[in-house]
Amino acid sequence: MLDTVKLESPDLGAEVMAAFEHLGVHRFAQDRETGENLYHLTTGHLQASHDHRLTYKLTGDRTLILEGSVHKAILGHNIEGGPCDPVAACRWLVHHLEQHFDFVLPQADEWRVRQVDWAEVYEHESFEQVQDFFTSLKNISFPRRKVDRYGLESVNVPARSFTLKLYHKGPELSKHDF
Repeated sequence: MLDTVKLESPDLGAEVMAAFEHLGVHRFAQDRETGENLYHLTTGHLQASHDHRLTYKLTGDRTLILEGSVHKAILGHNIEGGPCDPVAACRWLVHHLEQHFDFVLPQADEWRVRQVDWAEVYEHESFEQVQDFFTSLKNISFPRRKVDRYGLESVNVPARSFTLKLYHKGPELSKHDF
């Protein structure tokens, strides 16, 4: 199921950019010595239907970066039952943003997908079975990749284009989303 996505809009146009710049937090940097404006950035959070927040960031080239868990925005959790159609989910997310701000945005099919987090969920009958599963992975290795282990709760194999992350949802849910 699809969890988190990061989308980048095409050029928003001056009118939508001006409307967005009156929202959120505006940050900028200026070289005090030369007076040159180095960058400006507007960021904010979009309150979803539950406690998860979708974030947006305006870039200096009139585009918008939208990131968040589509799964949590739709259902309020990312445990099970999330969207399996990435295209439909991205369309929903852009439409949700339009409705929230009452702006007309470029069609979702014109947005660029920058990142996708895909989740596969497996249910075990007990906490101990999950720990046994992670124990069985103690000797896992990948060529040219570092494997990070966190006790009997998770395994992370990071890389630039594809990261594998396995974790026990119970402790993670209790710690972060309870």
